[in-house]
Amino acid sequence: MIIIGIVLLGVGLLVSLLAFRGRVAARGVFCRKCRFDLAGLEIEADGAKCPECGSEVFLASARRGLIRQRSRVGLVAAAILMFAGGGGIWVGAAGKTGSMIAAMPDPVVLWLTDFGVDEALDELVVRVSKVPGTMSAKSWDDAIEHGLAFQADKTLVWDVRWGEVLYQASLSQRMSAKQLESYFMTSMVLDVQIRDRVHHGAQAVAYTTRFSTVRNNAITTGTTGYRYRVGLSEFGVVDAEPAYRNEGGGAGFQGELSAASRSAGGWVGTSSELWNLESVFGAAPGTQVPIYADYAVRLEDSIGIVVFSASVRTLQLVNIFDSTEPLVRLAPDLKLPGDACEGISVSPVRASRAVQTPSLNMPVALLSFECRSQGLPESIALSVSALIDGEEIVFGSWVSPSDPEKQQGATVSWSMIPDRNEDIDAAREVLQRILEQETIDLFFRTDPSLAEKTPGIDRVLDLEFVVKNVPIKIIDQEPSGWVLVPKNEFVPASCSE
Repeated sequence: MIIIGIVLLGVGLLVSLLAFRGRVAARGVFCRKCRFDLAGLEIEADGAKCPECGSEVFLASARRGLIRQRSRVGLVAAAILMFAGGGGIWVGAAGKTGSMIAAMPDPVVLWLTDFGVDEALDELVVRVSKVPGTMSAKSWDDAIEHGLAFQADKTLVWDVRWGEVLYQASLSQRMSAKQLESYFMTSMVLDVQIRDRVHHGAQAVAYTTRFSTVRNNAITTGTTGYRYRVGLSEFGVVDAEPAYRNEGGGAGFQGELSAASRSAGGWVGTSSELWNLESVFGAAPGTQVPIYADYAVRLEDSIGIVVFSASVRTLQLVNIFDSTEPLVRLAPDLKLPGDACEGISVSPVRASRAVQTPSLNMPVALLSFECRSQGLPESIALSVSALIDGEEIVFGSWVSPSDPEKQQGATVSWSMIPDRNEDIDAAREVLQRILEQETIDLFFRTDPSLAEKTPGIDRVLDLEFVVKNVPIKIIDQEPSGWVLVPKNEFVPASCSE
């Protein structure tokens, strides 16, 4: 309110200056002292005087070329503006802004939100949350449009109070179908990454889909009564028959459209798959194939009636490589390779004592551990193994894109998918040897081919290191990678130069 008061005071002062100066009422030759019209008189001769007031007018400086008339209306408006500005400054300084805004009508409160008055937005949140409501349908619609405009402007830092306005509007079913579409589509983030390189003669192309909603967080956590469905409806080569089609969009991502008081940007779901496009990768090496993916987006009300449906398309040029040419290369050497694995650490190994005879083709987790890094200067693709009684056993891999500013991690699980019982018997023997030890050394070696199916990774860091004396924790159930491990239990890596 203080800022608005200063603005009003400044505008009032400017208006007063303009009003005092006035508008042009007449043009010609006039006596500067009494404003008498000297037109037609001999005023150039020495000693010429004004017939009205007797002032000498033979000098040019004693005459004027126009007459201005002050604006009484402007002076009154300036006085009102300066009074309002002074009052606003006093109200803000006295801490009474909220009380004053609470007495204002809805249109004025909304108008003040345009000027960034925090107390006005606070008051708007109070009004939209009242049960029963006190706002008119017109004020509600204006509030929704204000909120949607703020949500759509990605240059503005998200304010959960506008999220609350939109949430309450959707909860009370005050949004039209068009407004609901804008509310959901603006908040939705659908990140589809398609592998941009495959070998000549490949049968599939890898892709990763991540879905989340952002810029809809609110003060209140709750559902709106609407459900969303986002699923792959079609993919293939541009201008060719689709390789896949599902008019309904498949299972994909689905859930309640809700407002959550959490930090924006968390991924609700992630999926990674291979698209079977065997028929198109007979293209000659060095050429490009344009791939597209269409996702069906649908919002339904509480009884399943579709409120709106839309389609979102992703395009990607896929480069065809010769089968002998690697898709992922080693990154140029860093200044100090050892620096790259500083901050890499591994959690204790969780090994299961209870490994039952599995069903055919059903994976069985034997052990798992978590790998973390404080930030990677390059992407990594690492094979993870251990030396057990002179035999190297590969447990899995750690593939992660580079992000120097973000802590990254992965869970490595040693799982068996046996076709014969003797395979699991052999795994049990290895596991038994592991269970007889208190610690284990884990070896990490770069293998670029591990990243070939991961979109966005074209080169990986050439890195080799060992994590020694990793504790083994014996558990009675199948190990899970989603166990919170205290930071002080992680074992740091030792890098090879």
